[in-house]
Amino acid sequence: MKRLIAIAAVTLAAGCTGMDSKLAGWTTLIEGDKGLENFDQIGDANSYEVNIYDARPGQEYSTGAIVDFARVAVPGPYKAAGRWNTLEISAKGGNVVVFFNGVQTVEMVNSKFAQGPFALQFGNHGKAPGDAIKWRKVQVKPL
Repeated sequence: MKRLIAIAAVTLAAGCTGMDSKLAGWTTLIEGDKGLENFDQIGDANSYEVNIYDARPGQEYSTGAIVDFARVAVPGPYKAAGRWNTLEISAKGGNVVVFFNGVQTVEMVNSKFAQGPFALQFGNHGKAPGDAIKWRKVQVKPL
């Protein structure tokens, strides 16, 4: 899990067809090996990028940070590699709050991407492929 995952400002799961969730108000987009068909694979999306990448050059934007917008302490205290993690992102208008494994990592107010779709992104920064990225469950809920 040393790779990059980006999730943009989430207000609605526009363009995604979700499966019913057992929790009121939540829509499950991915659960286990089901749900990736809910996402269209597209190129260069403009969005906020919430990182899960422990070894990122520029540790101020490592795991738990919003790249180029909200920094974590250096060296990055939040580590994701080698285990399942929980990432909770709340985006309502220009207010974005990130929790990593139940701990708030950053909060920001910025209206650059106040609405629109979100993305799950994998990037290897020009290096050979490494650790696998796995999604156990991805859920969204309108605020």
